Amino acid sequence: MQKARTITTIRAMRTLQQIKAELAELLFEITQETIEFQRTAQPEHGDFACNIALKLASFHKTNPREMAADIVERLKLPEEIGKVEVAGPGFINFTLSQNYLLEALKNPSKLTDCKTEQGKIVVDYSQPNIAKPLGVHHLLSTIIGQSVVNIMKAKGNETISVNYLGDYGTQFGKVICALKNWSSMEEVMAAENPVHKLLELYVRFHEEEENDKKLATAGQEEFKKLEEGDEENRKLWHWIVELSINEIKRVYSEIGGISFDSYNGEAAEEENLPGLLEEGKKLNIFTLGEGGSYIVDLKEEGYETPYLVQKSDGATLYSTRDISAVKSRIEKYNPDRCIYVVDMAQKLHFEQLFATVPKFPWFNSNLELTHLKFGRMRFADKKMSTRKGNILYLEDVVEEAVSKAKEIIEEKNPDLKNKDQVAKIVGTGSIKYGILSQAPETDIVFSWEKTLSFEGNSAPYLQYSYARAASILRQAEIPNDFEFRDLVKEENLLIRDLLRFPEVVTEAAEKLKPNVIATYLYELAQLFSSFYTHCPVLSADEDDKEIRLKLIQAYSMVIKEGLHLLGGIEVPEQM
Repeated sequence: MQKARTITTIRAMRTLQQIKAELAELLFEITQETIEFQRTAQPEHGDFACNIALKLASFHKTNPREMAADIVERLKLPEEIGKVEVAGPGFINFTLSQNYLLEALKNPSKLTDCKTEQGKIVVDYSQPNIAKPLGVHHLLSTIIGQSVVNIMKAKGNETISVNYLGDYGTQFGKVICALKNWSSMEEVMAAENPVHKLLELYVRFHEEEENDKKLATAGQEEFKKLEEGDEENRKLWHWIVELSINEIKRVYSEIGGISFDSYNGEAAEEENLPGLLEEGKKLNIFTLGEGGSYIVDLKEEGYETPYLVQKSDGATLYSTRDISAVKSRIEKYNPDRCIYVVDMAQKLHFEQLFATVPKFPWFNSNLELTHLKFGRMRFADKKMSTRKGNILYLEDVVEEAVSKAKEIIEEKNPDLKNKDQVAKIVGTGSIKYGILSQAPETDIVFSWEKTLSFEGNSAPYLQYSYARAASILRQAEIPNDFEFRDLVKEENLLIRDLLRFPEVVTEAAEKLKPNVIATYLYELAQLFSSFYTHCPVLSADEDDKEIRLKLIQAYSMVIKEGLHLLGGIEVPEQM
């Protein structure tokens, strides 16, 4: 995958490359690759710091501050740099010029241009089972996965979003058996929610199975008939899949911003499995295990537990189908990278999968396989308004969020138009941000009070900040140009932080951590709040007004794009 580190904007990146080249020429013993710039922690220390003097002084056993001062004295600076100085034990700090900062405001849409990559990436996320409603446990994979897709697209990559459905296995024999014994397609379709009805039948099967052991055999037989191509069972299975996908898409539409390029699940690999098993055995990748089963022995890779790919009765497993899916994705997409957004409980499975597939000759050695692990989520609020006993459906959570958001909006702004629409934007945004503002690998304690708060690190706080900016922009004409002048403190801090956006998106993409963007947006909104408090806009004189309107326009663009990257969070124009 082609990558280029983004620092601030493309122009700022070129500026730092110029400085690297100048330093390399000035200090003939070093190369550009050994020179690194880091963003300074405090804005009063400039924008970027370089520690090359510290490195060289340590090697030559000389005073690093003296060496840094000598470098600064001889360094020719491009016009984008306003100031360079020695700091601390020997850092060289660079400050971008105010002219450069103001120039960036002339075309604020460029501030959200993060495209520096040209890879092809498959992202596998959500992965619900068919014949069951989406549960709250699907939230993390769905929201984190969609955010990763959005971020990778923003970086310029071609992305393929895959919903690898659990649509194959003995459980579907049980559903078909229950349908035949106690219901019908017509009865299921007449239910208020057909997929909920299918789940009821599946639950009943397990309850009846406790007292009737013949049912277990009957379920296995129905699945065997499905595998062998029985016309009736095939028809029922296709109908269940179509019904389930339509319901899944409906719930995704309620969340908003969730979309997939492929809904091919485990069943899509069914016809490929005999050939895969034959190939694996022939190449001695799949070897005999206990009782006639087949395994992948990964002791050399450090795993005492073998990777089971075929049971002793000849049945395949999801491990077999996952190996086949890697092959299918290579053949269909030829990706540079495959990212699996799956919880930590599957850590061993993916480690063994990633250790197995490179053994096959069809594996592309340049393909990067990544398991994006995430923790668990629980609700701090013990009571949830579920419709089905103890089962917490995903749509229940969305409904609860929208309802609570509407209550808050009614209280804060009872005269607001389109309250229902705004409540949905705020409610769904609060769910997404509540998840994405925390590191994926941490366990999340989800609190309605925190996620729906209009203060602090929350979606409503950021959405309100955007709406406040939009309100100012509606009341004035945004200028195309303006006169340059010295920036006051709040303007200076805000524009410097706006210029960081591409750098932040790059970090989030490299680390696969959307929370990096969330943290940045919150800090940016705090800077905007300070700017809003100290810098009048509509009542300012013309020169100040023009610059500040452009600054607010740039802010609104960055906040809107940043929230979009976080799972497609929307922004209301009014709140």
